[in-house]
Amino acid sequence: MRVALFDEVMARLATRDRPPHGTPPHGTPLLALLPAAADRRDARVGTRGAACALAAAWSGQPHADYLRPDRVPQIVAGDARFHVSLAYGNHASGNGCALIALAPVTGHGIAAIGVDLCPIALPDDWDDVARLYLPPASHAAVTAAPLPERAGTFASVWSALEACNKAAHTDLCEWHPSLTAIHDTITTFSLVLPSDYARGWRATLALRPA
Repeated sequence: MRVALFDEVMARLATRDRPPHGTPPHGTPLLALLPAAADRRDARVGTRGAACALAAAWSGQPHADYLRPDRVPQIVAGDARFHVSLAYGNHASGNGCALIALAPVTGHGIAAIGVDLCPIALPDDWDDVARLYLPPASHAAVTAAPLPERAGTFASVWSALEACNKAAHTDLCEWHPSLTAIHDTITTFSLVLPSDYARGWRATLALRPA
């Protein structure tokens, strides 16, 4: 599944002669990538603002608000309510980016969404981190990956884990077999990022169907 740049998505949403206003098909969230500030607070504020702009453009409203009822992020634009998931970070190269996933709360076939970005960089303690937090199959995949590919494999499975956690509305915790039942209700998709970002990041979308 490919991810478009934020400006391209906004331009598509503004195309009123192509119903339904350039929005994605049923069961598919709107995805957008944009540069992120180096400071995490600035990145968070900027990404939330961009997500609200997308929701307002999708719904044809002048503005939208980012809310967290019961700690579950949503965006409200007029009478429309959207699931939203955000991810942002900075790579060692300085190539910071943010990822937005957005889908209507009703009538779109999606009960929850999650997205995550992970830089392609292997932590010094990667084996301990993988053993503690990843599902056994993901840990095994990282361990078995050839050394030149290990950082990319770790980034892929870590972004999948975090995206699943967001779609399940759970925090990161040490892996336990009871989590399998939760993750089995969620489908993940590896995302294809624009070329300027693909070299430094791996990204995953997680969907829980309605």
